[in-house]
Amino acid sequence: MKLLKLEFFKCRRRKIALVCAAVLAAELLWFGMYLTRQDAEDLVEGWMMLFYNLALIDAIFLPISVAVIASRNCELEHKGATLKLLETMVTPGRLYCTKMLWGALVLATLLAVRSSAFAAMGAAVHFSGDIPWGKFALFTVISWAVSMMVFALQQGLSLRFVNQAVSLVCGIFGSFIGIMSMLFPDWLVRIVPWGYYGLLSLARMEWDPDTRFTQYFWRWPEPLDVALLLLHLFANVVWGNTQVFLPISLVMIGGWLIDRENTHDTMKNLLTVPVFYPKLLGGKLAVTGLLSLLFGLYSVAVTVLTGTLAGLPGLTPGVILQQGGQVVAAALTTFLVCMPMILIFGQMRGAYLGGSILTFFLGYCILFFKSGFLLSAYPFSAALVLAGFDMQEYNGATEAPSIPLSLLGMGVVIALTAVLLLMSRPSSKGAQVKPKKAKGRGRRQAGRRTR
Repeated sequence: MKLLKLEFFKCRRRKIALVCAAVLAAELLWFGMYLTRQDAEDLVEGWMMLFYNLALIDAIFLPISVAVIASRNCELEHKGATLKLLETMVTPGRLYCTKMLWGALVLATLLAVRSSAFAAMGAAVHFSGDIPWGKFALFTVISWAVSMMVFALQQGLSLRFVNQAVSLVCGIFGSFIGIMSMLFPDWLVRIVPWGYYGLLSLARMEWDPDTRFTQYFWRWPEPLDVALLLLHLFANVVWGNTQVFLPISLVMIGGWLIDRENTHDTMKNLLTVPVFYPKLLGGKLAVTGLLSLLFGLYSVAVTVLTGTLAGLPGLTPGVILQQGGQVVAAALTTFLVCMPMILIFGQMRGAYLGGSILTFFLGYCILFFKSGFLLSAYPFSAALVLAGFDMQEYNGATEAPSIPLSLLGMGVVIALTAVLLLMSRPSSKGAQVKPKKAKGRGRRQAGRRTR
């Protein structure tokens, strides 16, 4: 019990509550915007639609959230070099179990509040029938159990590696694999830890590609089987990358590449090399851009693999080249949009995680723009337009976007990045530890020596 209290005491200023609040807000916003596109007939199956989308939302947000929570908890041990001290008082196994118990309590609280909030949302929009509290309780337990499986993996990575980017990147890719695994065959889903969010969903969906009619139904515990067309699969990858995965990933990784120089006090060593500071930051942006290209190629590979395993028709070299090129182009244009956020939050010590969350919300604002200037010129919309994405088909735009306005929006972002680079200056505050003031007798003795 004392070790558990110690874990909560150490994390009191790690902004864990803020991370959980951001996750809850993102999930509520996601489903709230989804509801705005539904009509009265869809609300008849509201509770089933809610549970189906909850599994989808969990597969997107929870792997990343679990990775961040585990990293925030274990990062303290590496920064303070306290692991060797703790192991003099307690065995590594007991320490690991204590951190697991801490994570279990945090995740249980988060998911309980999440389920209550979604139940209240369903009641507020007048879903037909009473609130299925039993299914909410069961779904909460399932989500918690899957999250604990992922948390065990993430905590092991966070404790093993001093560089927390390893565990965070694992969480990001796990989120991507989790959502894509909803199209995998049953045997493959069962060996993907992140795929169990969709595998154990209480509600399922049948979609007719000819009539485009969607029907929800209760089903437990059969694996999810959704029939999707190949082009829609690629489009969903482009949309998800631009809205969720890449904005979070690029700002988190790019910001960390800059932030670590200050937190690890290595910037003073780099500044001894005769290199222009903006050029140094530009090199880190270039590395992040390369990672975005690799992530785009990775997305294409996973999408093609998913389409092949799911038996989707039309998987020809021409389709792969055309649609895959769109995925890669969207990854690169999204990186261009994220560059200012990387520079701003990367140079604010310890702020890159908050910057990644803010960037996600900025990317999510795409849903609000259906016409006019912002549909084309808003940077995240411009990234999709310049990548050749059909905004009318998938974003519900009422008019075709303007490519010249999209180029203008992207040009403003690039110009802002150039200004930020030229105005950037190395921080004068290194990772210095302030000397403690002498107290008591030591202070008096020090005073005598100076007299």
